[in-house]
Amino acid sequence: MVRNVVAGLAAALVLAPSASAAPWSTPTEIPIPASEFAQRPYSPGIAFNERGRAAVSLLTESRVEDAATDIVAASTPAGSDDFLPGVRARGAERLSSGLNGNFALVGNVGIAFAGVTSDERPGVALTVLGGLQMRHIQVFLPTRRASATRAAANARGDLALATIATRRGETQGHPMAPYLVIKRPGRRLGTPIRLDRFGRASVYFDIAVNARGDVLVAWERGGRVFARVLPRGGKLGPRKRLGAGRTPFIRAVLGPRRRALVAWSSIGKRSTAIHTAQAGLGGRFTLRRVLDRYETRRPRIECFGQTVDAGFAPGFVPIVAWTGRDADRLVVRTSIGGAVQSYASPSLHACLGDVAFDVDGGATVAWWEGDADDLDFSLRAAGAPPGGQFGPAEPVATNARAAVFAAADPRTRRVTAVWADGNGRLMSARREP
Repeated sequence: MVRNVVAGLAAALVLAPSASAAPWSTPTEIPIPASEFAQRPYSPGIAFNERGRAAVSLLTESRVEDAATDIVAASTPAGSDDFLPGVRARGAERLSSGLNGNFALVGNVGIAFAGVTSDERPGVALTVLGGLQMRHIQVFLPTRRASATRAAANARGDLALATIATRRGETQGHPMAPYLVIKRPGRRLGTPIRLDRFGRASVYFDIAVNARGDVLVAWERGGRVFARVLPRGGKLGPRKRLGAGRTPFIRAVLGPRRRALVAWSSIGKRSTAIHTAQAGLGGRFTLRRVLDRYETRRPRIECFGQTVDAGFAPGFVPIVAWTGRDADRLVVRTSIGGAVQSYASPSLHACLGDVAFDVDGGATVAWWEGDADDLDFSLRAAGAPPGGQFGPAEPVATNARAAVFAAADPRTRRVTAVWADGNGRLMSARREP
């Protein structure tokens, strides 16, 4: 999943009432190719480039144990309502990418899939929208092993890759450290940069790139969350300790002049907390908050996908969404400038899917709701206009199978959501601004 970093001109957030939005369109199927290995699609992701062209990528489970995960992708011409039929991203199927936040649109024509190879080497496969015939996988740490790789890119064509890799040996039980690799437009992958010393590191990390090409990486190590910023053409900034974070899901956001936001969950034995750390001009983290804290319990339903997402409203006011808890139910909560709202239907669990940010500072949060005894879920969403709060929940679709992702067209501000339904189809729906 690729997020647009919104930079508003307003000096402060005006808590305006939410504006009424058009209803979501009738869901339509995005054709994907059949595969002898494909069991069902899951974890779809969607992103738009600045020309308004969208790309959808998803993973498909394999019926064969230890077989490579397939990666399928579809794209749409700018301004079109129809996706092109999906094609198998040849070459990328040899990358195990986990959550499908591991692809990025590079410039206005490229797409990069990040992951690890079958022998646990971090790599990336590159192609162009429409072609989707992968070049060979570029392994950027051939002597080290990794458990995950993430990618971020911008419209200039800057591509940044982050991974947590070992010094030697397997990923299980060996010291690991975060690495950063950057590819500038027209150049090859740069030399890997180690961001921290080797130690007990986890697979929880994130990476962000702003329009100028500055890079932010956040990661967990030893029960704490850290971050570093690399300015374009400058020296790597100091390591910043942001706060406690055990088994966290981390989301990093980087705006103009290195204004940054990192949001993460910290799961303790007794309680789970949602944290944020914000940096002003120059990337110095000075504002830290705990947005939510609730009792840690093993839920009766598993939330697939991300548990925290974040971005900026006008005036660089943080927007954060996460999966929380209300008594025995899981709920979706949002915060704009510290004002927290909760979403959940009576007697149902709600799990965060994604947040789509448009260029004007508006946002749409999408989530899925269901019961622990029923595998078919309903999708819902709520929109927030620029400078306003999120409005009421809107129905998007039924008969879904978890994990909904959404993105906004930067030209039209139209939001598109994608998900896999209960019949194993890749589906999409749109909402006009």
